[in-house]
Amino acid sequence: MQKCKIFYAQCVKLTFVCLTSLIFTSCYTLYRPNTLHVPLFKEKNELSLNAGAGISGTELQAAYSVTNNFAVMANGSFFNANVAEPTGIYRKENNFGEIGLGYFQHLGENIIGEVFSGFGVGKAFNQGNFWIGNNSFNRANYTRYFVQPSIGFISNSFELAGSIRWSYVDFFNFKTESSIQPLDKLPNRSSYPFLEPALTARIGYKSVKIFGQIGTSFSLVSIPYAYAPLIFSTGLNIKIAQRYKTTSTTK
Repeated sequence: MQKCKIFYAQCVKLTFVCLTSLIFTSCYTLYRPNTLHVPLFKEKNELSLNAGAGISGTELQAAYSVTNNFAVMANGSFFNANVAEPTGIYRKENNFGEIGLGYFQHLGENIIGEVFSGFGVGKAFNQGNFWIGNNSFNRANYTRYFVQPSIGFISNSFELAGSIRWSYVDFFNFKTESSIQPLDKLPNRSSYPFLEPALTARIGYKSVKIFGQIGTSFSLVSIPYAYAPLIFSTGLNIKIAQRYKTTSTTK
């Protein structure tokens, strides 16, 4: 229990530092990658629920193993911030939701391999009210296709997984405006591939664990849109599984 408290305290501290740095350095961020959902199922009828906060805001995630090898997931992130900076006040919003289908397989007694693929939609809005009187904003919608393979170790008290998410982000309905001078008009519709590796850790006991995830996101080609290059989140994971209801589980 003491290790859980220390792990959670460190996650909260790192989350605060990361959130502060990302909010203040990215004035017009259009893409904030959400947390990679890595359920690490072992069998049929398992349910994984995540509730946390990170770079992409508040996040809710759910996944369910339909069979002993196939699973479905649904994830949502909600970012809303008003930030006062030396140049003015910024309003930032970014909301995103996705669904996916996955396959998982035992690679050893406590080793799980899985791959998820899916589709999501998002919307971003940024507005700046500057002290010198200039007001500007930009907004865009986007879709994202992804493929996400992972490999992880699981036990009753600890889980660790490495993942790579290949994402294809398509921006559209882009609009930008300034009250003093016109801003450069970006393409009305542009598509970009992203590579997003991440490391996920969970610590606790059986059904309830605290999780933390850190990773990075970078476009594989030059991109004129601002995006968050860091993935970080922490929160609570609840996994409902038949093996946790028996007394003969193996740690």
